[in-house]
Amino acid sequence: MRARTGSNRQYNLHSLIDACKVIGVESYRYLITSCSALPLTTIADNEALVPWPLDLP
Repeated sequence: MRARTGSNRQYNLHSLIDACKVIGVESYRYLITSCSALPLTTIADNEALVPWPLDLP
């Protein structure tokens, strides 16, 4: 079961990177910005961290 969880996490990461590429967002900056913001958000705020509405510095 542990291997399946790891592969799901990898799939989710690659899906985010692919979404960034499709919409023209630099994936590295998106990941740095969103991972830095995660500790400051609540579960309700997590939707704001998807790549399409995020304003990158």
